[in-house]
Amino acid sequence: MIYKHRRKSLELLALEYLDKRMSLTDKSKLHYLNLLKGYEGKNY
Repeated sequence: MIYKHRRKSLELLALEYLDKRMSLTDKSKLHYLNLLKGYEGKNY
């Protein structure tokens, strides 16, 4: 069976970079964590 390498969405990458550079609002932080959780779930 062939598996494709999963890539992070552009939105997840953008929020990841912004989270490192500045403090996100609570709503944005929660959205980022949900996207990250979904990405990690697809990889395993």
